[in-house]
Amino acid sequence: MKPFNIELAKAGHPVCTREGNPVRIICFDRNSDKYPIIALVDRNNHEYCQEYNIHGSACGIGCEDYLFMANTKKEG
Repeated sequence: MKPFNIELAKAGHPVCTREGNPVRIICFDRNSDKYPIIALVDRNNHEYCQEYNIHGSACGIGCEDYLFMANTKKEG
């Protein structure tokens, strides 16, 4: 995993949590000074909503749900 990069995430690159749970970012521009990113985190086939700052840090929970750039498989 690579550190969260908001520009790559906006471009559609896959995002996950520190634990490797897939994340679907819903928006990057929520009207909030601290947590403008809204995302759905998939844990055990159940999605829950979470808010993040522009650095990928989650609001009000432990660091296991911080955002990272997911590894992508390269074929060839």
